[in-house]
Amino acid sequence: MITFVELRNLSYTWQTPVEKEMKRSVNDRLYRFRHYPDFVKPEEYNDTRYINTGGWIQFLIPHLKGNDFEVVWFNGDEESKQKLKSMDSDIVLISIMTLNYQLAKEAIQSIDRKRTKVIIGGVHPTLNPEETVEDLKPDALVVGEADHTIEEIINNLMNGKAPSSPGVIYIDPNTKTVKKTDMANVLSPVEEIKLDWSMHLKYTDGVNKFLPIIIASRDCPYACNFCSIVKTRRFRLLPLEKVIQQITDLQQKVDGHPLHVMFEDPIFFGDINYTEKLVEALKGLNITWDCQNRVEKPTERKKDLYRKMAEAGCRAVYFGVESSKQHVINDANKKFKVENIYDCLRTVREAGILAHAGFMVGFPSQTRQDVEDDLTFAIQAVRDNVITTIEYFFLSVYPGSMYSLYPERFGLELHDFRDFAAIERKVRHNTKHLRHDEIWNIYLEGCRRITEAHDKY
Repeated sequence: MITFVELRNLSYTWQTPVEKEMKRSVNDRLYRFRHYPDFVKPEEYNDTRYINTGGWIQFLIPHLKGNDFEVVWFNGDEESKQKLKSMDSDIVLISIMTLNYQLAKEAIQSIDRKRTKVIIGGVHPTLNPEETVEDLKPDALVVGEADHTIEEIINNLMNGKAPSSPGVIYIDPNTKTVKKTDMANVLSPVEEIKLDWSMHLKYTDGVNKFLPIIIASRDCPYACNFCSIVKTRRFRLLPLEKVIQQITDLQQKVDGHPLHVMFEDPIFFGDINYTEKLVEALKGLNITWDCQNRVEKPTERKKDLYRKMAEAGCRAVYFGVESSKQHVINDANKKFKVENIYDCLRTVREAGILAHAGFMVGFPSQTRQDVEDDLTFAIQAVRDNVITTIEYFFLSVYPGSMYSLYPERFGLELHDFRDFAAIERKVRHNTKHLRHDEIWNIYLEGCRRITEAHDKY
């Protein structure tokens, strides 16, 4: 038996009343403006949205044929700890992000290591492999992607042999010392990437079965300074037929139930030639969908593409705007012109697509006045029906980001940096303009103002 442990970091339980109200106002507008199709009922979606198997499971299963699988949810309570202690599995697989690192540690400590071997992977272990192995002591840690290597790793561990696939740090079964394989070639060939919806259909709750998350690419062609940049990053597009197959396979398995597909690619226009072909292929699938994109000057070609996206069922596009101030965008290495923000989002709205925009407070060069200007800009855009919803965040300095690697260069002072569980719960840095407590208070005031705008306009 192979067990996939899903770490359920229920961050919404930690949110302040002000943050919860902003989230409520966002959800209200999503339904008011019909972001989701009619089969998505607000109460059902809100109650079950966190019971959703991760895409990493769908991508690993096809490479592990001939095995029995189960998914175990772990949120740190006694019931989930007992579930791990009593399970009868040969192998446990855990994908770890920074914000659920502490949960992963608790999960591993709950497993009977005498009868079960633990393999971990994900963004955080990839960025911090030696440190993570020393702390969590898994039987093996996968750096990069595991699609093309997971079967060999499991087979060798089960037979008392050392892994030989690239990108593996492991505990030698004979010497009990930490060793590593070749750290090159740790990315999966995109033409070999496969997907299996069986665990998604078995374990995902309610309406989420019909809200699949899929990808058309791996990694990102950009390198924002606040992003945890995977050291091995290389932007790769999946073969178009594989993207369409992800959708049609699920359509067949749900017996014609409508689907609302969520493209998780950070940049939908990563290669506009590819995107045009993808949108044309989506027209014949009878689905609705949404995606993420970056702010860019709306050329005639892109205006036409947004119109075609609407015809193909696109309901919404999310933009990481972050700030309306050019010096902040430059410092974040976002590489766009703020003068294009309004025209870009207006183009999306004129095409009949909703435009959602994220803004952040706490950037290194951001002053209090910059934040005030950002809020004024965003709220005016909501009033003008250029932005449908505002998502508001404070800057989290993630391990592996340029801000974390070179804080002095950016004028950042980090504190509580290793408290990974708190990375999205509290501000953990000072800038040359604002202290962490000031950033927090400004953030909460921004949440209040955004809630008022969402409810008013």
